[in-house]
Amino acid sequence: MKKNEENYDFAIFLKANADDQKLDEDFKRLHKKYFANYDCSKCRKCCKKLHATFKENEIEKAAQKINLNKEEFIKRYLKQTLDKTYIIKRTPYPFLKNNMCILEEDKPKDCKEYPFTNKKERIFSLYATMDNTLICPVVNNIIEELKEIYHFKVR
Repeated sequence: MKKNEENYDFAIFLKANADDQKLDEDFKRLHKKYFANYDCSKCRKCCKKLHATFKENEIEKAAQKINLNKEEFIKRYLKQTLDKTYIIKRTPYPFLKNNMCILEEDKPKDCKEYPFTNKKERIFSLYATMDNTLICPVVNNIIEELKEIYHFKVR
């Protein structure tokens, strides 16, 4: 738990001290560096611990991929949220077989883009990013290197 507290302190430090644009550039560069040689299929903790989000337009493709109609897919696997998106009802992700996603290119955008460390405006999602250090080893590596870059001192 100490590391998690340290990461939240780092998020506070970044919010107070980092230039938004430079931080985005640093995140993007480190994302590229660490994911260049990382094989996500050896981990897949994100698939095992997070509830994937499906937008309305992603459901049909995913349903077809596993030979279901849209309504049956929703009934079996999804629940609708207040903002009209759908999330997987339970973990682990039901489409994970032998640590590979059977939906392949038809998996939802959120899955394709996780952990979002190469996206813009990272300053606004630092707490979520710190939470992701507990799930994704690459995010943990990125944050640890950012601590060095920004000369963050642990109290």
